[in-house]
Amino acid sequence: MWRKVLYNDYDESRRSGDDGDTAGEYPDTYIDTKTFLIGLVQNATSKRYNYLEIVAQSTIVAQQVSTVAAFTGVYVHLTNYSLTVGTLIAVDFVLLAIGTIITAMNDPHFDCSFRNLLCYCRPFGILFSGLYCLSPIISTLTASFSSDTIHTTSALLLILHLFSYRYAGYLQVQSDPTGMPPIFSAVATSAVIFACILLSSQLPTHVHTFGFLLYSVLTFVLFPVTRYYLRANQKSQSRSVLVSVLIFFCTVALLLPLSPVVTGAYILAILFICLCCPFWLMHIQKYKFEINGPWDEAIPHCHIY
Repeated sequence: MWRKVLYNDYDESRRSGDDGDTAGEYPDTYIDTKTFLIGLVQNATSKRYNYLEIVAQSTIVAQQVSTVAAFTGVYVHLTNYSLTVGTLIAVDFVLLAIGTIITAMNDPHFDCSFRNLLCYCRPFGILFSGLYCLSPIISTLTASFSSDTIHTTSALLLILHLFSYRYAGYLQVQSDPTGMPPIFSAVATSAVIFACILLSSQLPTHVHTFGFLLYSVLTFVLFPVTRYYLRANQKSQSRSVLVSVLIFFCTVALLLPLSPVVTGAYILAILFICLCCPFWLMHIQKYKFEINGPWDEAIPHCHIY
C-alpha cells in the first residue's frame, strides 16, 4: 500500500527492518532546526547602483516627459497663431530626415541599398497621403463638443500615456521577429493617438490639422524608435544623453514664451526625475532585505530546441 511521507528517518527505518514502519516518520510540519537555515542567503540578487548610471537611465523618462511637454507647447502655439503651419510642416520634414539618418546609422539591420531605401520611404508616402486625406474629417470631428471637454480629456490621456509607457523597453534587447523595438504598449499608444486626434480637431483649418497630426506621428511613433536604436548602440550612450539635453532646451524654448510658471514647473519636474529620484533610489536601497533558501520554489530551466 502506498503512503505519502514528507520526511522519513532512513536510519530508524533500517533498524526497524521495514521501510514502511511508522517508528521513523516525522510529521508534515517537521523542521530540522540544525540544518534548515544553513542554506539561508540574504540579498542574493541585490544590486549596487551607481548614481551616474541611474541618472543616465532616468533620461529615458525625462525624454518622454519632455516630448509630451513639447507636444503641448506646439499645440498652444498653433492655436495662438504664434507658429505658422508652414513652419511646422517644414520642421516635420527636417525631423523626419534627421531621425531616418540617425536610425540608419545605429540600426545594425538597416540596409542602405537603393531598393531597400525605396521600400523604406514608401510607407512614409502612404502615411502623408492618408493623413492629408483624413485631415478635413478630423478637423470637424469634435465640432459639437466644448473646448474645455476636449482639453481635459486630452490632458488625462497624456497623463495616462506617461504612466503606462514602456520605459524599461529601452533597456531590453530587440527580440520581436517583426523588427519592432519593445518600447510600445497598447494602452500608452492608444491614449496618445486619441489625444492627438482630439487636439487636432480643435485647430482652425485642415492644413493645421495635417501638420499637427504629422508632428504627432513623428513625435510619438517614429522618434521613440530613433531613441531606442541610439541608446541600444553602446558607442552612442553619450549621444543619447546629449539628445536628452537638446530636447530639454528645445522644450524650454517652446514653453517660455507661453508661461514662465509652466516652464519653471517643467524644469523642476525634469530636475526631480533626473537628480532627486536616482538619489532617492540609492537611499532606500539600503532598506531592502531579501532572503533566499531551500524553501524557495524551484524554477525549472527548460531548453526547447
